[in-house]
Amino acid sequence: MSKKVKELPKKKNGTNSTEEPKQLNLDIKEPFKNKFYKAKRNFDFAVLKLEVIKFLKDPLVWSVIIWGGCLSLFQINSIITNIEKLPTLIPLFKFFNSPQDILSPKEYLYIFPTLSILITVSTLFSVSRNYNKEKSLSKILLVSSSVSTIFLSIILIQLIKT
Repeated sequence: MSKKVKELPKKKNGTNSTEEPKQLNLDIKEPFKNKFYKAKRNFDFAVLKLEVIKFLKDPLVWSVIIWGGCLSLFQINSIITNIEKLPTLIPLFKFFNSPQDILSPKEYLYIFPTLSILITVSTLFSVSRNYNKEKSLSKILLVSSSVSTIFLSIILIQLIKT
């Protein structure tokens, strides 16, 4: 849409000047519905802040963050320090029947810290979304995440020691 421009008569110096129309000041009030939705949005935002604060105050959440981070760093460090001492093939997949399938290259050891980080991050993401709705389920998920990270570290230590 183009603006309507009112042309003024020529000035004495021969130039045309244009003037844009000003908007009318009608003082139209904002509908009540808009005020209601603004207040509702502000209230929802305040509730969301409180939910995040409750989530971060839980000691189980912090234990998952600390355990997950520390054990992932421990796994990476132990792999880096011992990778040269390990044989080229290690028995990583012990659930297979044939010896050829059990053995895998030693670079596959990096699966353990990757899984630990992935489990910790996905747990924190899902628990933060559902913490106030399903507290008991969130607590079970946090505990299972910590236990699985600990077990992954134990398995990695056993593989490196043997």
